[in-house]
Amino acid sequence: MIFEDVGFDDPTRKEEVKEDLRSKIMEVTFNKKDGEQRVMLCTLMTSAIPVEFRPKTESTKPDNPNNQSVWDIRAEGWRSFIWSNVTAVRPADDINTV
Repeated sequence: MIFEDVGFDDPTRKEEVKEDLRSKIMEVTFNKKDGEQRVMLCTLMTSAIPVEFRPKTESTKPDNPNNQSVWDIRAEGWRSFIWSNVTAVRPADDINTV
């Protein structure tokens, strides 16, 4: 499913995208704090995260509902984005960059 400019900070929309992130690699387009646009291939799918970088236990740190941490496929590291700055989300299998 491809989403563009549909209010990604909406709780229902966030859950849909998080569910996709848990099961596949997604392309997320967002505006960084400095205004620069970024396109990131990312996931929460355990099998795509190297073992040494997988969360070892459940975090005791409270979640910030405005941010989402993800595994950045290209940078091979944990990154985050602000939900209200997301402008588009689509499955990576819709593109030829994986």
